[in-house]
Amino acid sequence: MAELVGGAFLSAFLNVVFDKLATDEVVDFFRGKKVDLNLLKNLKSNLSAVGSVLDDAEKKQIKLSSVNQWLIQLKDVLYDADDMLDEISTKAATQKKVRKVRKVFSHFTNRKMASKLEKVVGKLDKVLEGMKGLPLQVMAGESNEPWNALPTTSLEDGYGMHGRDTDKGAIMELVKDSSDGVPVSVIAIVGMGGVGKTTLARSVFNDGNLKEMLFDLNAWKVLEIGYEYFDDLVSRSFFQHSSYGDNFFVMHDLVHDLALYLGGEFYFRSEELGKETKIGMKTRHLSVTKFSDPISDIEVFNKLQSLRTFLAIDFQDSPFNNENAPGIVVSKLKCLRVLSFCNFKTLDVLPDSIGKLIHLRYLNLSDTSIKTLPESLCNLYNLQTLVLSDCDKLTRLPTDMQNLVNLCHLHINGTHIQEMPRGMGMFSHLQHLDFFIVGKHKENGIKELGTLSNLHGSLSIRNLENVTRSNEALEARMLDKKHINHLSFLWSNGSDFQTELDVLCKLKPHQGLESLTIQGYYGTIFPDWVHDVESECNHNNDDGACEHGRARVMLKGSSTFVSMYSQKGSKGVNQDALTVWQDFTGKKDMIFCDVFDGHDPLGHRLSQCIRDNLPSKLSAPIKLSQEKAMKHCHANATNGGSHSDVHVEDNQNMSFPSWEGTFMRCFSE
Repeated sequence: MAELVGGAFLSAFLNVVFDKLATDEVVDFFRGKKVDLNLLKNLKSNLSAVGSVLDDAEKKQIKLSSVNQWLIQLKDVLYDADDMLDEISTKAATQKKVRKVRKVFSHFTNRKMASKLEKVVGKLDKVLEGMKGLPLQVMAGESNEPWNALPTTSLEDGYGMHGRDTDKGAIMELVKDSSDGVPVSVIAIVGMGGVGKTTLARSVFNDGNLKEMLFDLNAWKVLEIGYEYFDDLVSRSFFQHSSYGDNFFVMHDLVHDLALYLGGEFYFRSEELGKETKIGMKTRHLSVTKFSDPISDIEVFNKLQSLRTFLAIDFQDSPFNNENAPGIVVSKLKCLRVLSFCNFKTLDVLPDSIGKLIHLRYLNLSDTSIKTLPESLCNLYNLQTLVLSDCDKLTRLPTDMQNLVNLCHLHINGTHIQEMPRGMGMFSHLQHLDFFIVGKHKENGIKELGTLSNLHGSLSIRNLENVTRSNEALEARMLDKKHINHLSFLWSNGSDFQTELDVLCKLKPHQGLESLTIQGYYGTIFPDWVHDVESECNHNNDDGACEHGRARVMLKGSSTFVSMYSQKGSKGVNQDALTVWQDFTGKKDMIFCDVFDGHDPLGHRLSQCIRDNLPSKLSAPIKLSQEKAMKHCHANATNGGSHSDVHVEDNQNMSFPSWEGTFMRCFSE
């Protein structure tokens, strides 16, 4: 199993480098004649030659240590090549909006990039030289012939794919099967980032035989299906559910041991990182729990400048003054893809130099004392995940957050962010957002949610009182957000009843919701879609909830202090409707509970209608009568009377006739 998993990873990594060599940005840079084209030719031919024997090497590495060491050297070079190509493509992508790509490169150090290319080619020459003494064979279907031309687009053939012939053949057969009357609409290629999904799909797409036999028209589109891939890993026991909850997972010991074996010299885990800690120079991934020395004395950060991962796992504060630790890490480790300062309690300021980590994909600042984030954070073009959970001193996000166009996950639960930055609608790839605060301005209004159709999981939309026109709510396109499971609508201040109802009507979500919470809603009735969602939640045995005025309304009839339950009978739809209002009529500790039993075919609709209307109608006259009585009491006291001369009946001690009369008047309406 180790050789299969490890081999697949290295083959995929080589394909990633091939992919980046074929991107428009890298092609334009090399075609700009800013480097010696012979270097480029050597790079391509050497990679192709290495790829031709890679499949055989991966099979023999377990038994032959010499082959294993050769693969380690190859992987080290591939890391360097990937860093160089990623830098080229990133700088091109972030600056091409200003001027043409070819002109852009004249503004950053062409000689520096040429020097990096020379270094990579030199190291690859040594790897190729070391291959000569090894018993490696070119596998069938592979070739060590160099490429003849650079591709002009990412779809054009002309680069190699190594070790994936079997996978390609299987996909080709699946597609061809559709010609026998069995329609194949979608063939999913799932896998973690960097294992070569795009390369494999592109190879099938560009296969001449497939084009001629089956399709008159071809179109290219890459879909991300990471959630499905993770679920597949869970089903295969690579990960297992943790006792902490459904969203927490642990790795099986056997899988953990396998990961350590495959990581080899490139991964290092340190419980206590200090100046005496010995770490190999090939290390690209580092995790720590504690610093045993001041970080300024730890030479590791001066040596491991190609480090890709720095993770603080269960981090423990040390007795040393390490406030400067983040600054040192950020300034030294320019190749980082993954950076976590999770649980750095002393971290209250993130250095501006964070913006220079152009390779960064993942940044975790959760449970720190961060108060503000530098605007330079918005330079992280490749950033996909930003975790700010439980940063309880953080009150705002950077102004230019919309520049993070590749952001997929934004975790902000536990923060005190008061408004969203402008242009959140630019996050078209966003899959996770804990909450969205509706602003008063167009740039951060509810319309910004309209383009966020890829959101998954839970979403809370706050400050809905800032939506003053119902058509604005329609622009949020809630119906299109098919992957949202748990949804909350919150009004912080009361507004016009009719406006709130109209807004709520236009916020209709898809029918697959697992739970819905509505808080601070002052409308007197609910839209029909709320009843539909409630019925679905009842079917799934989940609690739906809303808050009406100052009273907490639980649509399924439960609260902190009271719980009611109505069991569905055997005849069909459960026609009972339940409601519990905490702080009824605005009074603390006043709870209104009721069960409405419907009959006949539309009985469930009738009981829901009464449930939604009766409490507010019942509450209103009680409050009104109290207000009148208090005014009369005040007037009497002003005219020389006493408060004790007037009896104000408290609703907690209302007589039965008073309640009965109020009920009857409500029903008559």
